[in-house]
Amino acid sequence: MDKEWMPKVDLKKDRAKIKNIHISLMNEVEKQNSERVKQLMKLRRSNRILGSILGVTVLSIYFYTIYTVKQEKFLDDFNEPEKIIIPPQTNGLIKKGLKVLYKKMLNIRLPPLPTIKDIIKLYKLSALKHLSQNFLLDERLIDKIIKKAGNLNGSHVVEVGPGPGGLTRSIIRKGPKKLIVVEKDRRFKPTLDMLADSFNCVHGEMDIIYDDIRNLNMNNIFPMEEKKEWLDQVPNIHLIGNLPFNVSTILIIEWLKKISEHSGAWTYGRVKMLLTFQKEVAERLVAEPFDKQRCRLSVMAQAWTQPFLCTIIPGKAFLPKPDVDVGVVAFVPLEQPRTKHEFDIFEKVTRHIFNSRQKYSIKCVGKLFPEYCRQEFSNLVYKLSDLDPTLKSTHLTVEDIDKITTAYKYVIEKHPEISINTLNQLSYVLIQNFAKPYYLKIHILPDIEEC
Repeated sequence: MDKEWMPKVDLKKDRAKIKNIHISLMNEVEKQNSERVKQLMKLRRSNRILGSILGVTVLSIYFYTIYTVKQEKFLDDFNEPEKIIIPPQTNGLIKKGLKVLYKKMLNIRLPPLPTIKDIIKLYKLSALKHLSQNFLLDERLIDKIIKKAGNLNGSHVVEVGPGPGGLTRSIIRKGPKKLIVVEKDRRFKPTLDMLADSFNCVHGEMDIIYDDIRNLNMNNIFPMEEKKEWLDQVPNIHLIGNLPFNVSTILIIEWLKKISEHSGAWTYGRVKMLLTFQKEVAERLVAEPFDKQRCRLSVMAQAWTQPFLCTIIPGKAFLPKPDVDVGVVAFVPLEQPRTKHEFDIFEKVTRHIFNSRQKYSIKCVGKLFPEYCRQEFSNLVYKLSDLDPTLKSTHLTVEDIDKITTAYKYVIEKHPEISINTLNQLSYVLIQNFAKPYYLKIHILPDIEEC
């Protein structure tokens, strides 16, 4: 407000008509009005600045959202774009930019689909506790997980436990040549059929197998042209899964055995895996020697693969919320395993070594032998292995356990009668030399299943 709009009194002209007390009052009112106008103008300037900041913030959030969910891509059709031919004389920076552009163009945009949350409500789907089901609904986190699998364009992908299809959507958007999903729970058939139909619209191929993944024979589910020699580059095949907590450890042990045998999916070469586990299990898988988390699972995973802990997903991102966070682990099979032994014998020795992680490892190795000769043969194993018997289990490397396994095999080959496997076949041994049958009870060592 301008001062000229304020009411004025000409004191020189009208002084005779106005009393002194009135003049003082008017001067005071005029002074207060001037101060009030200054405060209002200052407040107006502050409001303009605040409004500008809020406007910029809202626009920033809007454009970031567009970038995140890729809403800027309005494709007229869903055909794969023709490959960009880059002339050899093209500038290096321009060439790199064109390659990035083409890679973004390959990302498939599906026809409009209801959100995973809407599908769960529509079909009244709920997570079954006895199957350890947890649904991941945050698309940003889902895309973050699938990004860790690498380039899926033109690849063959097997997804284990798709559930309502959260990870499946993100995989499809990466443009695989063929996607095979293996789901045990048939309640998810409507939503998986919907995704399969949508993928067919963009010239993709998606097969749905309703079975337990442990019953599935993966020896011949991929085309033979995808097969690679073990020492060649990894094949364009990926195994991805948000595994139920109750089977994740059992399943990874079974798959590690198949990797060691080059069987199952690994008849096609060094097929990579991207799997989810409880955070604690994920940390154990990658734990190095002297790490308090190191266990049997660490050694078995690192003997035949190179595991990487990619990211940790907070438990609150899942529905229903689990009591623990979730770790995403990538596995790349090694060209040359870190042990030369067969899986079963190496796993047996490793399991016994980690039965008591706080004790000296020689005490654990001793449990591989009968009690009457335990100390003698455990000392012999460590002497042959050239290892310090006071080392704890968590201090041993894969190569150390490989040496212990070699020494153990040598001892039981020389003394087959002391093999725990032989003694565990029967709990009683019939002594045939007595006229009356006499049974000698033999102590059976428990096999403690521990990660």
